[in-house]
Amino acid sequence: MFSRDTFRAIPRTRKKKMIEVKVRFRLPTAFNFPKPLKSNLAKLGNDFTITRRWTLNKQDLPIDEFVLVGMTSVGNQQELAQQFLNLITFRYIPNRTVPALVLRDESRSLAKSLQIRLKGKGSVTDLVQELQTAAAAFLRPASVSMSGTGAPLSDPAVAAPKELGELFSLAGFQARGRSGDTIRDEDWGSGHQAFFLYQLLYALDTHYSRFFGWKQATIWGVEEPESGLHRELETRLAAELRAWTLDKRSKLQVLQTTHSPVFTMAGDAGYWVELSGPSSKLTRSPIPRLVRDSELRGVSGWIQPILAFPTSPVVLVEGPIDVDVLTHVAETVGRPDIKFLCLPQLDPAEKAGGKDSIVTYMRRHGGLLASRAEGAPLIVLLDWDVSDQELAKARSAYGSKGSFGVVRQDKTMCHSRLGPNFRGIERFYPLEVVRDAISRGELVAVDRPPSEISVAADKFTTGKNALKTRVLQRTSSTGLGAGLTGLIAQVEKALKVV
Repeated sequence: MFSRDTFRAIPRTRKKKMIEVKVRFRLPTAFNFPKPLKSNLAKLGNDFTITRRWTLNKQDLPIDEFVLVGMTSVGNQQELAQQFLNLITFRYIPNRTVPALVLRDESRSLAKSLQIRLKGKGSVTDLVQELQTAAAAFLRPASVSMSGTGAPLSDPAVAAPKELGELFSLAGFQARGRSGDTIRDEDWGSGHQAFFLYQLLYALDTHYSRFFGWKQATIWGVEEPESGLHRELETRLAAELRAWTLDKRSKLQVLQTTHSPVFTMAGDAGYWVELSGPSSKLTRSPIPRLVRDSELRGVSGWIQPILAFPTSPVVLVEGPIDVDVLTHVAETVGRPDIKFLCLPQLDPAEKAGGKDSIVTYMRRHGGLLASRAEGAPLIVLLDWDVSDQELAKARSAYGSKGSFGVVRQDKTMCHSRLGPNFRGIERFYPLEVVRDAISRGELVAVDRPPSEISVAADKFTTGKNALKTRVLQRTSSTGLGAGLTGLIAQVEKALKVV
């Protein structure tokens, strides 16, 4: 750490001062190295770490170097690290940003990205018309998102240039008000400026064709994205950020700091950050716990748990093994947006998560389900062995949509050799998972084909975690089998009608 990086004087010591930042990269299969660099960068593999280190030279001037550690030993570390980092766009979006000023700057970036479409136009009129047409197509997704917010603005567009010299130094954006008048971006509400700004930056930063194949991914560092947004816009922007990062075509990763439970709940990984002496300490935390800790410590406001995760469909299940397994299966089959939770994870005040506790909870709070955000319902998925009477009781507690919102696992999708001794979700596991666990001594059971596999209740309980671990190691939908993927299909069907 250097003196300019802290408000306190750094004590003089004999030890050499150094700042070091280390980042591990695990590349997706969609990541492509440009042809001119492929032979060099392919040496990195798909899992490697780049460390950037700053020290002071004899003249007390900072110098930096790169250290690269990959799956294989590589030479030319400095050059390779810089070549790789040049493939990634990093954008920092600070708090206290004046959106209209950033929009003004980014309108120039938009103009440059459209230049390629304007070649061959003979007159200023043709050029202006072509620019407006191309910009309108580029901004169409942003226009759709803006209209969904209920804003008194529609059809955002670049401010029309009047002369040739203005063509690539545009002066911002404009939209149409409800009266039909044109309203400049500086006169929009601050929340709608900010919301539109994110839409524009997403379109620009993930429009990889404008980089001629050299840029491969984008990382945003976002500071308190909730600033200036009312709750409805918060929810919509949080949902957009989540959808963008889940879309593999976007190749976008977002790192954000926030005091908002809405943005916290939209994330897929969370950290509690606090000062520890002169340093910041980061502690990884499950998202539901992070939300509740923020409430208890006064960092954020309180949200009724049954209304939590307003950007995602929520599926309440009976136990933590169900949560882990179904989350894994949903991600594998392309539905990472669905949040599977057991009751104590949804509401830490609840200590038990079985069917009886869920029924009691729904009787107390089920009336609030109608207030959940559109597109993010909560449904209940009960175990296959719940009786008809218990199912009816749960549906009654859920409310008017109980016949759709409370679902019992369809036991016709279980493997025929896994009988009723396999209580819970384990009856839907692929037969190979169970047989492998038996052969390795992880599950004590009798396997005599073609009879059902016989297992004692106590032996089955002790083998549950080993079975779960084997399921989580399977990374294809075929490997997970028809039973587990069928449960996700059952959930998807319920989400469409509830």
